[in-house]
Amino acid sequence: MIKEIVVLNKESMQNATVYYRSRNGGAEELLEDTIIHNIHDLVPSKGPLWIGGSLKIGGGQPDLTVVNYDERVYDLGRHDLLDPLILSYLHGVRSASVATISRRINRSMAGLINRINALVETGIIQESSGQYALEKRWRDVLADVITIEAKVANWKKAVSQAARNRLFSSGSYVALPIDLASRIQDTEVFRTLGIGLIAVGGFDKIRVLLKSRSFNRKVWKYYYTIASHIADSITVQESKNAIYRPSRQSEDGFSSI
Repeated sequence: MIKEIVVLNKESMQNATVYYRSRNGGAEELLEDTIIHNIHDLVPSKGPLWIGGSLKIGGGQPDLTVVNYDERVYDLGRHDLLDPLILSYLHGVRSASVATISRRINRSMAGLINRINALVETGIIQESSGQYALEKRWRDVLADVITIEAKVANWKKAVSQAARNRLFSSGSYVALPIDLASRIQDTEVFRTLGIGLIAVGGFDKIRVLLKSRSFNRKVWKYYYTIASHIADSITVQESKNAIYRPSRQSEDGFSSI
């Protein structure tokens, strides 16, 4: 459930961050704000960019999930729990009947038919002679999914979380204050797991010390869960005003890069 939408610029929702937990302040949130402020230095934009804070994905809840996405994702509309199940199943097959989809995702046909018809109407799914297939462009509607775990001190926990995030991300990072990041950047675990390392200094300063390996997505249900949440958050933004909170630009607690 969306708790808060924060924008850095009142005139543009392009820099909005959608939070799925309440923000209470603290050093780790300052780390997150610094990364968000400099996000285009980390993730070159290939189109619209979406940032989710503490979005629950499977058994994980990355501090930040940064997504380059295709605007077709808006066609999903408000989040429906069936969508990731339907789309992830159809991603793995050429086509299937409603009965087969129902059996494979373990959902009743009665509840499934209306949602499949809605996805057909929006062009996400194509129907031919009672067989349903995922529209070709929907096989890659999210260009990049980058996850970031931000920690002030407990870098080993951040590495463990970042390793789990490789299931659904194309790149996985740990973000730490510059002094700590510099001390541990030669630790073998980063290269073994392929996890990237970001050093955070003042509000305008981040540096990628280790670039993340590019990962192949393994769980398509999580991929389409993210897509559904993006569509849902856009709908929420259009239906009510986002909370505007100026970014905290204090450099307390961080060393300059």
